[in-house]
Amino acid sequence: MKRLLTLILLFNLFTASASATCTGEICIDVVADPSTHQIVITASKKGSTGNGISGTSVAPRPKRVIVKKTWVPWLPKPVVVPKSPSPKRTYVRKPKPKTVSSADLSDRITKLLPIGSIRRQPGNPVLVQVPVNFWTTAPTTFRTIVMVLDIPVTVELHPLFTWSYGDGDIFITPLTGEPYPLTLITHTYHRAGNYQVQLLITWSGTWTVGGVIAPISGGLIKQNISEGIEVIPAPTRFTD
Repeated sequence: MKRLLTLILLFNLFTASASATCTGEICIDVVADPSTHQIVITASKKGSTGNGISGTSVAPRPKRVIVKKTWVPWLPKPVVVPKSPSPKRTYVRKPKPKTVSSADLSDRITKLLPIGSIRRQPGNPVLVQVPVNFWTTAPTTFRTIVMVLDIPVTVELHPLFTWSYGDGDIFITPLTGEPYPLTLITHTYHRAGNYQVQLLITWSGTWTVGGVIAPISGGLIKQNISEGIEVIPAPTRFTD
């Protein structure tokens, strides 16, 4: 079954994890989730503790100074100066950070990891005791650059191919194989029958930001491809 790997960016305003790489005021971490077949890139502001309005700042009220005047009988009655109005309290409201959801980003930065397909020579049916040449159209490298808060994050993945030919034999290689005459991946069936060829693609790699290279944590991303193959007996000819 073909599965697509979605690369999703989640913007987080919580404290950065210990494995994150920080560039200036931004900390970035990349984790692979094999259960959902996603690579999650998290960007967070360094030192932030939460979202929303965390508090207000109030300007202190100035103290009122009272000047006492001595009244002298032969002088006019002192004029009472009205009190100056108290300054209004000033509330400094911190700007609420804008959180970008993955749905908003899907049209702009979602990348699909190609899964490829199984190719072989010859096609159906295959003869017993005749080598079959296999290869896949999956790429040997997947590389993409995503801008996270104006910071380029480079994600690079490399596959490992595990071929299961349906008769109990398994072959593991980093090569994709090639069409004839480059027979890099071959298999010979010794009995007639219908077999299910399965190709397991295991992706692993690194991410780079600010010149720092780190492995993608969280587990390996796996894809499965399968195809049926019919093997028939070779024709027999009797001669005198």
